[in-house]
Amino acid sequence: MDFFQNQEDAQRKTSLLVFYYILAVILIVLGIYAAVIFLFQISAESELAAAAISFWNPGLFFLVSVITLLVISLGTAYKINQLSGGGKSVANLLGAAPLNPQTNDPKEKMLLNIVEEMSIASGVQVPQTVILRQEKGINAFAAGFTQDDAVVGVTDGCLQSLSRDQLQGVIAHEFSHILYGDMRINIKLMGVLHGILIIAFLGYTITRSMFYTPRRRSSGKGSGPIILLGLSLVIIGYIGVFFGNLIKSAVSRQREYLADASAAQFTRNPSGIAGALKKIAGMGKIPMQCKKAQEANHLFFNGSVAGFMSSLMSTHPPIQERIKRLDPAFTGKTKKTTVQTGFGPAASGFAGKDSKLSVQPENIISSIGTTEPEQIKYAAKTLEKIPNLLTDSAHSPIKAEYVIYSLLLSKDEKIKEEQSQTLKQSVDKLIPESENIFSTGQSLPVEYRIPLLDITISTLKGLSPQKQAKIKENIQAMIRADGKVSLFEYTVYRMALRHLKSPLEKPNHPKVKYHSLKSLKSECGLLLSFLAHHGIDQSDKKTFAFSKAAEKINFIGPSDFLPEDKCSLKKLDLSLEELDKASYRIKKKIIDACVTCIVADGQITVKQAELIRATADAIGCPTPPIFPQKIESL
Repeated sequence: MDFFQNQEDAQRKTSLLVFYYILAVILIVLGIYAAVIFLFQISAESELAAAAISFWNPGLFFLVSVITLLVISLGTAYKINQLSGGGKSVANLLGAAPLNPQTNDPKEKMLLNIVEEMSIASGVQVPQTVILRQEKGINAFAAGFTQDDAVVGVTDGCLQSLSRDQLQGVIAHEFSHILYGDMRINIKLMGVLHGILIIAFLGYTITRSMFYTPRRRSSGKGSGPIILLGLSLVIIGYIGVFFGNLIKSAVSRQREYLADASAAQFTRNPSGIAGALKKIAGMGKIPMQCKKAQEANHLFFNGSVAGFMSSLMSTHPPIQERIKRLDPAFTGKTKKTTVQTGFGPAASGFAGKDSKLSVQPENIISSIGTTEPEQIKYAAKTLEKIPNLLTDSAHSPIKAEYVIYSLLLSKDEKIKEEQSQTLKQSVDKLIPESENIFSTGQSLPVEYRIPLLDITISTLKGLSPQKQAKIKENIQAMIRADGKVSLFEYTVYRMALRHLKSPLEKPNHPKVKYHSLKSLKSECGLLLSFLAHHGIDQSDKKTFAFSKAAEKINFIGPSDFLPEDKCSLKKLDLSLEELDKASYRIKKKIIDACVTCIVADGQITVKQAELIRATADAIGCPTPPIFPQKIESL
């Protein structure tokens, strides 16, 4: 399943959504205009006056259009602004409670462990995990504008009822929504439908106010047309919502089939997700308690509309059909399911430094936006190998920043002392455990650093924007201490820059600005020059690596190879910001050139692998772990 093609499809579906939205608004305007003309005619004092009212009145049509568009636009803008925080905004809307990363509950620890495994295996930043505590049915959701502000949530029933394999299948399903851009479409659908629903709500308010207002002065005379107007708005509004839900269903159904298939592919265990679906079928329909659940129905793992025309309005395919696609032997019979606790064994096996993987660029590119069972096993084993002191600290909002600092401390005592002084000046008081964290972090094997960093940054994202900004300043100060930037330091810097926000920043979801590589010639030249200088050790092979990469981008030649002093981090940051605005079709070519540059010598080391992942992450393309053929220390 091609990540880049799925992202392009998601963007096209967003454009289609805009088209349907405009069409629905036009129909609503015409409907309201027709209702207003009708009401004018029936309220006219005489037949002659009624006949004088022309059906086409440009002035009246303009007035109705402006008022209708204003109401719909305000309703849509209100909801989009309400959800502007991304996944956290949706979680708050649904009343979901954040999962404490330091939880001692075994089921919650299992959930957190699965989410972290999937994140490390897929190259996605660890999303915040939330729980819908009052929901007894089996359900889950993923929400956010981008992978960076994503939230994964499960119901309490999901957590209590499913085995580890089944829960892993559900989480893998939700991760596919994160990877393939479905979340962005789903949030926009919520905003669009709310704007249309405002019309119906306005009509209900008018009608209700007329019925409950005391009949004084005129004893209700003349209220009939106003009540009819209110009823007309209710009807027109709900017709708009009906067609909006049809659009939502058309957009969502095929994406659910794809997510089911992706979950089976990611885990190579179709029985896991199929087992979860069978338990849902066995439990029967358990209504969601959250009042906002219907509004976010299309976000859920098991989101269906019960009652009249449910097969037409459902945002999800029938459960039985989903099960049959995963388990062709399924007969349609399910056993009555009760809540039970199931803990399957954690993934085992390690596909780390001893594994062999072709370093052909196309193999790495095809792995972007997906994951394999071997990578999930690698992630599970990695989490086991990281010392408890570091993982516990990475989950602690107080200690997490010290984990990053420990990974940046130099082995040179003089530089280390300068870094320590920088921290003492920046932090009011170092925590008592800081020395233990620093010494343990410094001795951590290189292949475990980035997975630990992923977990740590996920925790830091929960801190205030002011605190995040301060941590970024500390990171930059520690990196500058020795006057040069190592590849690992650059990786930490890029991840912090992208994922930790300043006080004024909102979730970053840049619009596509570039559809041609020619518009990004200087940015591509700078990026490839940086990679050649910092990703290739042998000085005599740097030019060769750049030339090989330039072949992937026709308009770049050897003359575009910049000297190292022209490839500063500041210039690189600006280039990556622009490259992030390219279409995914263009990003695929950029990453192809980057990988070609890095693997020009036919092998890949840990530091080279992480450089590729940091670069891909910087332009919104999550890359799974790349198993190196030769391990070198950074």
